[in-house]
This record gives sequence, C-alpha cells and structure tokens, in this order.
Amino acid sequence: MPLITDNNNYIIEWNFPKIDGRNWKETNSKLLNIPGIVETGLFLDVADGVYFAHENGRIEVIKKNKY
Repeated sequence: MPLITDNNNYIIEWNFPKIDGRNWKETNSKLLNIPGIVETGLFLDVADGVYFAHENGRIEVIKKNKY
C-alpha cells in the first residue's frame, strides 16, 4: 500500500529483481523520465560502503569496489 506525503505524492516501495551488471544510473534516469515520478530514492554515488545488520547479530560491510 503506498504512503501519501504532505504534498499528496505517493511513496511506493519497489523491490527490483536481482540482475548482475544492472546499470543503476540508467535505471534511475529512465524512472525519472516517467511522467509523475518526482524522485526514485536510489542513492547513487553518495556512499563508499554499506552496513547490513542481520537477525543473528552479524554485521556485513560491503565496500564500494565490490558492487
């Protein structure tokens, strides 16, 4: 179910299928060219790595050069 912002825009959560070698910049650009899409929420080139906390307490760190 989408959320509605204060400006009456919809926020929709979308899970992309896993595809090796996906060009995220191209995907972001194509989405932003669809009329009505204000922003994608894809954070491209803003971080050097990410941290994932797993239910078992394990912390996974993925550095930029790995993705």
